Amino acid sequence: MIEAGRINAAPDFADLHRHLGGAVHPKVLFGYLAADGPDAGVSAQERDSIRKLLGRFPTYADLKRHFATRQPTLVDYLELHKLVEPLQTPGAMAYFLYRIIRGARIFEQTSLLELRFCPYLRTDPSLDTADRIAAMEAVLEAIAAATKVPAYAVDVRLLLCLHTALPDAVNDATLDLALRRRDLVRGIDVAGPESPLRDRLDHFLGLYRRAADAFLPATAHLGESSPEYIHPEFFPFLRRIGHGVQIALHFPELLTELRERGICIELCPSTYVQTGTFADLAPVREVTRRLDDAGVDYCLGTDNPAFNGRYLQAEHEIALDNDLIDFRGLVRCQRNAFKHAF
Repeated sequence: MIEAGRINAAPDFADLHRHLGGAVHPKVLFGYLAADGPDAGVSAQERDSIRKLLGRFPTYADLKRHFATRQPTLVDYLELHKLVEPLQTPGAMAYFLYRIIRGARIFEQTSLLELRFCPYLRTDPSLDTADRIAAMEAVLEAIAAATKVPAYAVDVRLLLCLHTALPDAVNDATLDLALRRRDLVRGIDVAGPESPLRDRLDHFLGLYRRAADAFLPATAHLGESSPEYIHPEFFPFLRRIGHGVQIALHFPELLTELRERGICIELCPSTYVQTGTFADLAPVREVTRRLDDAGVDYCLGTDNPAFNGRYLQAEHEIALDNDLIDFRGLVRCQRNAFKHAF
């Protein structure tokens, strides 16, 4: 009985749900902005982004407060990414990734970190679509190179995000890139506002079918803010589901299929309060209870720790404090994260 509840004596955690745009701590981001002001940028586009951000957030406190503010909806919350993505150019990635990885090891005892991102959104927006698509591989290569930080020994794995707000051609090219660069890419995701996914199901299902045919692991943001965004049609192509809280709350009969398919749910409790999905964590307590009863694996992730201020250890702490899990559940989450990593 004791063995079943033991935590590894050497702290060792994995975070399977973290967006690159929300992984840069506001202190790190503001330090980058303020170090040389607009001259910190390596391109005209980046310098312009820095100038605008410094005008809008002249102090670290201003920037931190904006990121931490509870948003009325998930759509409003996703706007925060647009502040960071233009800065994450190939030339800047070494600066950001070093600090992301250092923080993951020192403050979170994380040895495995999956980072997901849309490469298109880190290309120069002044280019036309074809040129931006052509530039995506350089973005991927720069990010992959920047994850090599031997001093902190974090196994960083990259997932490419399809995006519900981007044209079909961009998503097609993103999957092509993921399949072509299997040496760098461990899987795919679909991110962005939820309603366009519902409106473009055929497009995204076709991409997920292609990925599955090529044995490329996949997760997807499904059923986060409303049960209308669950889309069980994706289940045959998935190894994990991002969030999925509405499945357990509104369609618990689907949990049997998730268990039989071995699909793991990536829960990010702090996010659901910051996005206005739930007023508090009581609904998530019911989610974890139903997942446990159904035998569906789940783990805890941070999603966007720079926005919600909760890094991985804090997510486990608030889950314990709010009775989402007990200590045995914490061990299961810890093990599930490694078990279901791509």
